[in-house]
This record gives sequence, structure tokens and C-alpha cells, in this order.
Amino acid sequence: MGRPMPKPFLPCLLLAALGLAACDDPPKEAPRADAAAGAVPAAEAAEARRAAGEQLRARLRMAGGMPLRAVQVWRQQLAGTLAVCGQVNPTGDANDPFIPWVATVSLAEGRAQRTELVLGASNAEASRVFAEMVDRCFDGGGPRTAQAGRDGARPLPPLPLDGALAAA
Repeated sequence: MGRPMPKPFLPCLLLAALGLAACDDPPKEAPRADAAAGAVPAAEAAEARRAAGEQLRARLRMAGGMPLRAVQVWRQQLAGTLAVCGQVNPTGDANDPFIPWVATVSLAEGRAQRTELVLGASNAEASRVFAEMVDRCFDGGGPRTAQAGRDGARPLPPLPLDGALAAA
């Protein structure tokens, strides 16, 4: 008679045990959000959001809850300047769209000194919000000098004209 055949599951069991032993790598340290380069300190971000919220409430004449989404705070080129970018549903109705907005907040000693808001409530305003988002909604955005910010002379991308394609 011959030798008994080895059981097929024994080699598979040994390979699985070796494979699991190789997976015992120590866990890697998760990156800390506050240590990230260019991260906006929580207190400054909260103040910028508060100032932007005040401008939105005043512009939309809203007293109650204000449905917001995708709100992010970005450090700008100019020291002490933050951009707050997001979307708001001015009616709060689930069937109404969210409207994009960009607020530029100048901080001094941790307090908002000046806030400029651009809200895309019309076609022309939506084009301006788009240009502001492209210019400001990232770390290091905005004009590179204070003079460019005051003069408003920085170049903007060409804006679409309403009805330009319909006339062609």
C-alpha cells in the first residue's frame, strides 16, 4: 500500500499563519491636523466663520437658522487675511438650491476688522463668486500685495456674458 496522502488544508493553514504574522506592523501615527503646514488656528477660523455668518445674515435678512454646507476657511497671501468659502440655502426649503459665497475676512489681534462678502444670488454675482473662488478658496490665495487688494486691479478671468451664446 502506499504512503497516506498529506491533507491539503495543512499547507494552506501554514501559509495563512505566515501571512498573518507578516501583517503585524506597528500602527503608523496619524497626521495631526493642527500641525499641518498652513493650517488656520481654530480660534481664527471660528472668528472668520462668525464674521462671514454675520455678513450672510445681513445680506439675506435671515434671523433664524441658516442652512450652510461646504464651509471652509483658507489662509490668504496677505497676513491676517482669511477666505471663508461655502454655500447657503437662503430659504431652508429642501427643494431650493444652495448658493455659493466667498467672504474675505481681515483679522487683527484675533478679531474680525473687515469682512467683504460675495454671494452668487444672480447670474452676474455667480460669475463674480466663481472668480473669487478660483482666486481665494485655497491656502495662499488672494492678491499677493496689499496694494493689489485695495486697488482691485488684479486680473480676473474673463466672465461669461449672459445670452452671448444665444445671440450667435
